[in-house]
Amino acid sequence: MYKKITDERLKDKNLKNIRIIYVVQTIGIFLILLKDFIAGEDVFGTPLFFVFILSNGVVAPLLQMRISVEHEDGEKKKVFDSLGKVIGISVLIGASILLIYKVLTPDRSWLEASIAGTIVGVIYIVIGSYMVWLQKKSQEE
Repeated sequence: MYKKITDERLKDKNLKNIRIIYVVQTIGIFLILLKDFIAGEDVFGTPLFFVFILSNGVVAPLLQMRISVEHEDGEKKKVFDSLGKVIGISVLIGASILLIYKVLTPDRSWLEASIAGTIVGVIYIVIGSYMVWLQKKSQEE
């Protein structure tokens, strides 16, 4: 059905076109969410907001991480060079979020603050583990 592109110039042009489409799509989603927000509708509960956050807050940074690890300088100091450091930093960040949440919203329960800190800590563990895995994979190659 589709022919595989072998010319490097066409590949670059195709990637630039995809990037332009992504930017236009992101701006469109943002403007729709902004219009709904100005109209007083619940923006944060919509599937469009979920798609916006998933694409711009999760997928794009993870894909960018893969590229940055592949082009990382060998002598540069790596923040996430071991899984132990990843877990330690993640626990500190999660505990900090817990304390900040509790200080800023004293009327909320400790359970809510613990859930928020745990979620943030787990996210950092997953992202840091991914970074360590990418770094080890690039060193093996």
